[in-house]
Amino acid sequence: MAAPKNTLKAALSQGEVQLGIWLALVSPAAAEIAAEAGFDWALIDAEHGPMGDTPEQAAEVVAATR
Repeated sequence: MAAPKNTLKAALSQGEVQLGIWLALVSPAAAEIAAEAGFDWALIDAEHGPMGDTPEQAAEVVAATR
């Protein structure tokens, strides 16, 4: 099975500017809003914010950005 195309990496290699957002909120709703806002990438910070210790919280936020 072929690996999926990394569109961010491809755009950067072509010299295209990519806009992103740094998310430190626990809210899946906030992550979904950011995902729909048109950013090229999103970094979900699970270390420096109130994310908590459970992987379930992080999984909910990641799922909201797809």
